[in-house]
Amino acid sequence: MRGVGDKRLPTKPLDEIGNGAFAAGDGPTGIVAGDFNGDRLPDLVTANYGAGSGNTASVLLGNADGSFQSATHYGTGVAPTGVAVACGLM
Repeated sequence: MRGVGDKRLPTKPLDEIGNGAFAAGDGPTGIVAGDFNGDRLPDLVTANYGAGSGNTASVLLGNADGSFQSATHYGTGVAPTGVAVACGLM
């Protein structure tokens, strides 16, 4: 969740920024949050194990209002079961 600029979380109720349900791929088995596109907003990545869009990782980029954009799916190896984030200085 995006802060309000002074390390506090926003006080806006969740029902004003969305219902908290976000469509990823089929059979998501893991989720991780991070800023994956460098815009200082939280993004989500899921590993998807199921049929259809399974064997993928879904990336949901964050919006400034706390919601997320539609998922973009990327192919993975067979039967992904989790995701991880490595942090460091670039």
